[in-house]
Amino acid sequence: MSVYTLGAIATCARAARGEDERAYRFASSLRLFAAPCALYAALLIRSWTPETLSLMMPGSLEEGLATGKTQFIPTLSSIMTLLSARATATSAWAHLLCLNLFVARHVALKTRERVLRRGHAPPIAHTLVLSTIVGPLALLSHVFTTAAYDAARGGVEDAREDDDRDASLVVST
Repeated sequence: MSVYTLGAIATCARAARGEDERAYRFASSLRLFAAPCALYAALLIRSWTPETLSLMMPGSLEEGLATGKTQFIPTLSSIMTLLSARATATSAWAHLLCLNLFVARHVALKTRERVLRRGHAPPIAHTLVLSTIVGPLALLSHVFTTAAYDAARGGVEDAREDDDRDASLVVST
């Protein structure tokens, strides 16, 4: 899957730069997620056991209603037990892969949109590299890079318009 991830990230980079219309169509469609999501589903089904739910959500509804104590919060030991199984750890890895690809796709499409609207956009190479390993930090890096880029260019008003559009797109995605 790492070859697939690198290929998908490279496709996102080409789509963001506007060099390849076919890459843009692929990145903007949900086909990008087909293989990793299918892998995740297969691994999740394989890793599911009768005690999985009780490990993920310990406690009982009756006790929670009777005592008012919080229930269904996983403990560190239950998470460690779940992830100690090879199939479960692999399905967690596939889950993170899907998240990382989503971040790369989001950044690439937002960059392409911004290039088309303004003719320029902040650099995203570092974000795409980070998204191969740590998707949420890659997204945070992109937010900071965009803010610094806008501040350096003096485009505060344009940045506010982008933030409004970003918020609406994230909700609709």
